[in-house]
Formats: sequence, structure tokens, C-alpha cells
Amino acid sequence: MPGKILPPLPRKNKSSVSSAILGGGDDDASSISSISTQDVNFTDDSRSSRTLAVSNPEHKRSSSRSSFTQKLKTPTTPRSSTGELAPEQTVSLYREEQRVSLRAFLRTLLQNQRIAESKAVEEFLTANPISLNEEELMDIQRRKDLDAKRIEEQRKFYEIARKRAQELDVYMEQFRQDIVENNGLTKLFQEIRAKNSVEELSPQYQKFAEWLRIEVAATIYHLFLAEDNSPELFAQAKRIHSLVPYTLMKNVIRIANPAAVMSGVLDLFLAQPFGSRSLLQRIFSLAIHDGIKTFQRSIDGLSAKIDDPVLVNKLRAFTAADEEVKNELRREAKEDDVDIVVTILRSDYIEPELNPGQIEKVFNSYVAWVNTIENVDMQMQHGAQWFAYLKQLLKMLTRQRDKAMMLSIIEEPVTLQLFRDLFTIFYEPLVRVYKSANVYSSITDFAEFADDAIA
Repeated sequence: MPGKILPPLPRKNKSSVSSAILGGGDDDASSISSISTQDVNFTDDSRSSRTLAVSNPEHKRSSSRSSFTQKLKTPTTPRSSTGELAPEQTVSLYREEQRVSLRAFLRTLLQNQRIAESKAVEEFLTANPISLNEEELMDIQRRKDLDAKRIEEQRKFYEIARKRAQELDVYMEQFRQDIVENNGLTKLFQEIRAKNSVEELSPQYQKFAEWLRIEVAATIYHLFLAEDNSPELFAQAKRIHSLVPYTLMKNVIRIANPAAVMSGVLDLFLAQPFGSRSLLQRIFSLAIHDGIKTFQRSIDGLSAKIDDPVLVNKLRAFTAADEEVKNELRREAKEDDVDIVVTILRSDYIEPELNPGQIEKVFNSYVAWVNTIENVDMQMQHGAQWFAYLKQLLKMLTRQRDKAMMLSIIEEPVTLQLFRDLFTIFYEPLVRVYKSANVYSSITDFAEFADDAIA
């Protein structure tokens, strides 16, 4: 729909996914993430297939997580005489991620009522129907079975989390009251200092630890499996995890005294050997560069569709202009009751200037965009679509500019000094923690936890 903010199109992905829907055990190879039942765009072709196992005492790790080689056990015929699928044959579901990604895109798109009721969507979904052969019908049934298992896994996860949280509600209410009214936070830290394990804590604190475990598991599940941008978040977390020198951090903490530990860890992340970027800068830059590259791909595609470098350069110049110029153009657009894109392209504040033919094309496409809902004329639709490309290009250029500004801030030396100053605020309490606990062992525990979660 011209002018509407649309979700990003699924990236082309030829990866095939297979899964043990039937005849599988309780290991990772037979458990499939329920992310396909959500409105999720899978845009990272290299990410691993992931499953959050809940309440599984026989949890085993598959050795082929990164290659989507989990097996779908199905017979050569769609149903046996008993009406159930029997585990006989290994079948790959080709381009399963692409199908799920397209489905998520369509679901997100159809949440807009005006788009869902438009003629274009109706024609897309109903025009030129095809007849499926027996093999295609079997493939559809396999994918339906896979979706059913994903939905069931998600239902089980939330049901287990809900029941456990419900059991802890009584304890948590009392815990909250103690924290607020009875100096409970001090008591909690005193008991943690005196006890060696969670099992030795008071019952209410044990329940609090259990509640905290559930919340952490639910947060990880939500961030890395159930959200629209979960694949991107998972890929970024995986890359950042690979950059952190856990072994070096552990050795620094173990051999140094508490006062020197803080300085050592700080130097590890903020040091700039031979004037190069620090480790902290590299970690932030890695995450920001991913966003810049994503926006650049969208910008290149939109620029090709607009097919006018002058208009593209003028919109790009607006994003780099001074705030006074931007505010003036926004005020002018509001006073004239026109779109900001029209105001930018016709303005003399931004170079280069347009010729009469370009100005006419911009205005005609703007008129078509305004009237596109009521008008079904094909020429008007093309004009409206072209103007929508301009609006989307301005949005992408603005977001890319914001990312670039964030990157430049990270690269500034004063930013490192700011991090160092903020760190010193927590210096003294952290030193006390290091004196009373073997913190270096926690580094290994966290690294192993991250490895386990990523695998």
C-alpha cells in the first residue's frame, strides 16, 4: 500500500529445514523452536536452529545444530492404515525458513486493516489459483505437522512457566513486602553472605531464586526465539560472545588483588594498543555496523526503483543538513499541508535543484499517493508506488544517519573516558565483592552458560 510503513521483506534464503516431528526422542534433535508460529522475520541465513528445552531431564545436544540437519521422519505415503505417520524415511523441508519468513511478513502486513481489505491484497491471495499434485500435498501436510509441533512446544513452555510462577506467587508477595517494609534487602544480602548454596537459604529466598530462574529463562526465550527481530539479536549476541576474552578476564581476576582487578578489567576493555580501537569500541561497532549494512541494502534497492540519482542525493543531503534547515522545512511542510518529501525536493535550501520535469513528476506522484485508496487506475497506482519509494528512502537514510552518528560517538576518545568515569562509581562496592567471593569462577560459569545457550 503506497505510503504505508511496511515490514521488511523476507531475505531470500534457500536453506532447508528438517525436524523430527514423529518418532523422535526427547533430545534437541527432536525438538523444534516455536518461532515460526510468531510474526518473525528470519533474516540471518547463518544462524543456528535453536530450541529452548524446558523440564527435560534427558536433555542431549545435537552435533549438527548449525546446518539445519535435524531429521523429519515420515513414511513414503502421507498416512498409514492407522491414520498415523510412521517413522520410515528422512525428508528435508526445502526453504522452510523462507516459507516461515514470508508467512510472518504477510501476517504483519495484514494487521493493517486498510491493507488487508485492499484490492491488491485480495488479488495477490486469490488470483491465478493452481492445482497441487500429490507430492506437493504431502509436503504441505509435513509442514503442517511441523507447525503443530512448534505450537505445541510453545504452549508447553508457557504452561510450565505459568504454573511455576503461580506456585511462587504467595512467596513472592511476602518477599516483596519484606523488601519494602522490613529492610528485607539487607537481610537478603546478609543471608547470601552466610550461606554457601541456594539450598541452605530460607524457603522464601529459595522461592525467589526459583522465580528468578523462570524469569531469566522466559526473557531469553522471548528475546532470542519469540520476537520479530530474534534472529538478528541472536546473531549479534553470538558475535559479541565470540569477541569477549573470557579466559584472559578470568586470569586477570584470579591473580590480581581486588583493587588491581578493577583496573585490569577496565584496561582490558578500554585499552587502545598502538592507537587502535579498544575492545569495547569493537563490540559496539560490530553491533552498529550490522544495522548500517542492513539499511544500506534497503537504500540501494529503493534507489534502483526510484531511478533518479538527483532525488536520492537531495534526500540524503537533507538527512545530513543542519537542524535549523530541517526544522524550517518541517515547519514549511506543516504550513502548506504537504508531505515532507515534497517540501524537501522542491526546496532551495537543499542542493541540488530539480528541473521542471522532476518537480512535475514528484507532484504528480504525490497526488496519486494521496488518492491511491479511492483510485484503482494503474497509472495512478504506479505514481503512488514511486512516491512511496521516496518516503521509504527518506526513512532509511535517516535511520542510517542515526546509526552513523552513534558509531562516531563510540569512536570518540571522550566516550571511553565517560565509560571509565561511570565505572569508578561502582568501584568500591565491586572491590568488596571481589574480596569476599571467588568471582573468577563465575566468569567460566557465564562463558559456559553462553556457549550452552548459543549451541
